Amino acid sequence: MMEITALEAFSGALFTVSEEACAVLAQTSFSPGIRYGRDCSAAIFTPGGELAALHGCPSLYPGLLPSTVKSILTAFPFRSLNSGDCVMTNDPYLTGSSISQVLVISPIFCGNRPGALAACLARYGDLGGAVPGGLNPRSGEIFHEGLRIAPVRIMSRGEFDRGLVEIITGNVRTGREFMGNLRAQIFALKKVEKRLMELVEKYGFDRFRRYTSGAISLYEDRMRACLRNIPDGRAQYYDPPDEGGGDLSAITIRADVIIENNSLSIDFSGTHPQVDRPLNLPPGATLACVYSTVTSRICPGPPFNQGLLRPINVIIPEGSVLGAQFPAPVSLGRTVTAERVSRTVLKCLAALLPDMVPESESGGGILFALGGYKTAKEHYYTLPGACNGGRGARPFEDGETGTCTFAAGDTAIPVEIMERDYPLLVNGCELIENSGGPGMYRGGAGIRKTFTLLAKKTSLSAFAEGKSGPSRNLSSGQPGRAASLSIQYPRGELINLCSNQDLEFAGNLGEGCVLTIEAAGGAGFGNPLERDPEMVREDVLEGYITIDQATAIYGVVLSTPGLEIDPEATALMRLSIKNQ
Repeated sequence: MMEITALEAFSGALFTVSEEACAVLAQTSFSPGIRYGRDCSAAIFTPGGELAALHGCPSLYPGLLPSTVKSILTAFPFRSLNSGDCVMTNDPYLTGSSISQVLVISPIFCGNRPGALAACLARYGDLGGAVPGGLNPRSGEIFHEGLRIAPVRIMSRGEFDRGLVEIITGNVRTGREFMGNLRAQIFALKKVEKRLMELVEKYGFDRFRRYTSGAISLYEDRMRACLRNIPDGRAQYYDPPDEGGGDLSAITIRADVIIENNSLSIDFSGTHPQVDRPLNLPPGATLACVYSTVTSRICPGPPFNQGLLRPINVIIPEGSVLGAQFPAPVSLGRTVTAERVSRTVLKCLAALLPDMVPESESGGGILFALGGYKTAKEHYYTLPGACNGGRGARPFEDGETGTCTFAAGDTAIPVEIMERDYPLLVNGCELIENSGGPGMYRGGAGIRKTFTLLAKKTSLSAFAEGKSGPSRNLSSGQPGRAASLSIQYPRGELINLCSNQDLEFAGNLGEGCVLTIEAAGGAGFGNPLERDPEMVREDVLEGYITIDQATAIYGVVLSTPGLEIDPEATALMRLSIKNQ
């Protein structure tokens, strides 16, 4: 017991080191998405490439999974690295991340002995490509999405490779920002080195190495113990095409999940081949979706390390939409296709675990990116963003409200920073009434964000998946409202795009154009007529639904102006709706 407690404490210390590295990266980066949105992650690996600690959700940062680091170690074995070396890459086929996410790793030595590998990943504003931010809904191959950098030694013994730096910064729109972010990542890796040396001094080198391996094995045992509590079984599911959807709706994802002998296997054989649209997932991204979904449902809570992954076997057909190979485009897959992978795995787990019914489906979001100049003399800017839909309801609670952020990190960039650093005016951000799917538990509301462009020319690219909005449901709950994008031109012309079909836009907009981005609502769970009338009343008071929907869908009659529940009228209304 004492040894287990010591291993837990040591594992917690490693996690704290990775968390502190992220804080350093955010504080010193040049991109507002990293600095304020915390769109970054950090990890610690053994010299052999086994994951010892990770701060950040692996589904968002698959480049920090062991498969990626071991591939880099194949090109740059630990014995070939020196103190002060840094290797970087953004190759999506290797990392599973998008081209805009840059991975940097550095070796850590204890004297002359290999101690660990430090790694961090951050989403840059731009890495080249046909459109700013690399979000190109019309890309047909990877070259349209940006500059793909194979693993390279960008720093040797503490000195940058100036030739490589010049090549990279000369082929991205925001070279100054690129170097600022790269230096921030290196600062973060130095912080990891410093903290790990303190742990080595505290525990001694041999015990440090033994505890690192022991902590990984400890969490493997815990994952297998969780699987031991689940009866052996097999479940299959395929996410089928939807009528009326866009390109993504024609893509079928199949999964066969088997739990036996304290292990879990997921086979995606039969999944649709890769396509010439940016809807593909590299293998690393598919692994990240599976790992995040399985661990969060079966063994939630402990720090994420290699041990949790050992009992999970994933089979991904090479050349499929989930195992994309060069030169398949991937810029949109990391969001829209990844959501479908998680959804498919959840439904298989639900069949094996009847008491663990997953949430109803979440509302589709909108990915977008802006780019251009403030004035002719200033540096180019790129600004990626995401308007995420409301979450689906669960059998015991309402879905969470959606979010709208610039960058895809944990928090939103403050409006004051947005308007200071970029040529736009934020007009408003609000809940969309009646957007959450009705049910005994209501789906999460979508978010509406409106802003005015102030530059003479702004590049806009945007995409929303038609299949997930309006979202479907797993019970008698109703779907949420679909995502949409509208562009109001200064002379009055209005363009409305809705994601009942796949929504996509790529073009240039002028000064004074007003963009309105609306994320979809999540699906409801259960019969709306069974929702507690008091909860319906609170929804009206808080702006989630209108009085009309309260009456017509939920059958709750509220008096005006006091909005008090009329019990008799409510009973009659619900009976009338039920009979209809």
